[in-house]
Amino acid sequence: MANSYSYHHTQPATLIVSIMTVTIILTVYIVGALGLVGWLVAIVGLEILVVYAFRSLTVVLDSQSLSFWFGPGFWRKRVVVTEIESVAEVRNHWYNGWGIRYFIARGGRRGWLYNVSGFDAVEFKMKSGKYFRIGTDKPSDLARAVRSALQESQPWGRR
Repeated sequence: MANSYSYHHTQPATLIVSIMTVTIILTVYIVGALGLVGWLVAIVGLEILVVYAFRSLTVVLDSQSLSFWFGPGFWRKRVVVTEIESVAEVRNHWYNGWGIRYFIARGGRRGWLYNVSGFDAVEFKMKSGKYFRIGTDKPSDLARAVRSALQESQPWGRR
């Protein structure tokens, strides 16, 4: 039986994959037309690597940790639930972009953003005072699951 705090969601990076696909086609056309085969292989190879690495963002929450990673496991992070102080649903500015970015929010909060699509995210404040955000197309579900896990992790919250 799943606990109220278990969570597993993979968000596809549809726009990133679409843009990179167009970029790959243009690269093949332009660099190929110039006859620069060596450059063509190198550039297209790098573009394919980017698509592969950032094709999705998976977030998994269990009773002890919150883990997240891009694509096949690129840039894997793990946070112990008891180290999280609070969570909030937030909306990123367009200039925060996608991928792995450093953000500065109103009020001077600073931290890392991990995002593959859209502007919605969940912001995590750690007991250490640090912040980070995970972009998601289901911010309410993620925030609710983490809040449940935080409540369950407290000695007075256990049943």
